[in-house]
Amino acid sequence: MQSPPHGGSRRRPASGAMPAPGDRNGATGRGLTVTRPDLIVDGSDAEFRHLVYALLTVSIRFDRLREQIGRVMGLSGLQYHILMVIEELSGERDVNVGAVAEALHVSSAYITMETAKLVRLGTLVKRPNPRDRRGVLLSLTARGRRAVRLSEPWLREINDVLFASLDREDFQHFRRIMEGMVDGSAQALAIAERVMADGDEGNTV
Repeated sequence: MQSPPHGGSRRRPASGAMPAPGDRNGATGRGLTVTRPDLIVDGSDAEFRHLVYALLTVSIRFDRLREQIGRVMGLSGLQYHILMVIEELSGERDVNVGAVAEALHVSSAYITMETAKLVRLGTLVKRPNPRDRRGVLLSLTARGRRAVRLSEPWLREINDVLFASLDREDFQHFRRIMEGMVDGSAQALAIAERVMADGDEGNTV
């Protein structure tokens, strides 16, 4: 998302073309971190950089919020989030590992590992899937449901403050933006992983 530190080697963009002389901030001469015209203002990527910094700050704080709520119940932030997702989905359908992994955008193997811990903690139960003998269905125990219910007052207060700047129209627009960014971030991560896999040993700061 940002240019390499000063002195670091530059890589070819995803298109394979080398950076052009015009791919620089007009005012500072610093390399641009984005090339889409819609994201560049007066030849500069400064506003885009500030947006990225804000997104990173919010992301870090979201993780801290989730961890704090989970800690109150003796869980990790992810374990708390898994319980919330299972509780939400169970009202609509049977919930399996794949459904939770899809909702949280993580691997099924990761969810399998964390749900095993939740079973040992007594907040989750697994039962055979009658339609697929290889799989299992997940549901909350009484203890798990109680943990979710206890968190609801704090969650309402936190979310009311966190999203206080959004009106109904803003909310719908922001939701659509974030859905697009979830897809875009997966593609961007694939590019970053490919760049790292293709990197040379000498390509260090």
